[in-house]
Amino acid sequence: MSDRGVLKSATMFSYFPGEEVVDECPCTIRLDPQEKTLAVLYCDHNGAEISYVGVEQGIGHWRLRNAFNQGEASLHAFEGSKIYEGYWKEKKDSGVWETGMWRIEIEADE
Repeated sequence: MSDRGVLKSATMFSYFPGEEVVDECPCTIRLDPQEKTLAVLYCDHNGAEISYVGVEQGIGHWRLRNAFNQGEASLHAFEGSKIYEGYWKEKKDSGVWETGMWRIEIEADE
């Protein structure tokens, strides 16, 4: 994915199966409509930069990958929506797979 594209500040909410706790953290969305790519960029609890990047599979549907933790994810949004939702899974350092859902809310344009 190129460095071009629209950068949007957002908040990411991660949901884990069987847990009431929701993880909330700031993130950035880079959307390039010309290349039909989307990237979710954030820092994990250890301060490491994480990026999930992918290509639109159909209007409003993206399949994303993260090579570092073998992560795979999906994101879906209606045209013009500031809310993206989907599923993710990634391999932890212990070798155990963690799965969950995420909701990304893009901040209003200023």
